[in-house]
Amino acid sequence: MNKKNRTHSIGQDESVWSKEWKSVSIESEIRMWDYFGLRPWILKYTPRNGKVVEAGCGLGRYNFYLSHFGVDITGLDFSYQTIKHINKWQKDNGYNLKFIEGNVEKLPYPDNSLTGYLSFGVIEHFQEGPKKVLDEVYRVLKPGGIAIITT
Repeated sequence: MNKKNRTHSIGQDESVWSKEWKSVSIESEIRMWDYFGLRPWILKYTPRNGKVVEAGCGLGRYNFYLSHFGVDITGLDFSYQTIKHINKWQKDNGYNLKFIEGNVEKLPYPDNSLTGYLSFGVIEHFQEGPKKVLDEVYRVLKPGGIAIITT
């Protein structure tokens, strides 16, 4: 999937997000992980067992933070360049988290396989609405799984 300028959905252009994430550092993203005041909700409701994905993870600020609490979390983003950058940075800085390229409208997980789904500021970017993304969330979450989604 490492093709340039892919459009996954109306209004979603990989080059726009690759450029955005290239303009800030991973260190600054980690430092400002609670900029939006989500910490109490994320810490309270993110499952501590099973597998969790942050869909549309950008530079992975929540992945780095939650890994300190033992959360088995994977960061997923559709920007190949961003994922490549994160994986190089974490290797150079002693981290070993999982970051993968993927599409929130077609998640690379089997049905009922995740205990948690996190996505912050992603679903509002789909001009045709969030239904396709939310259907995918429902598909991959186990019964009783938890989704934390913000716009």
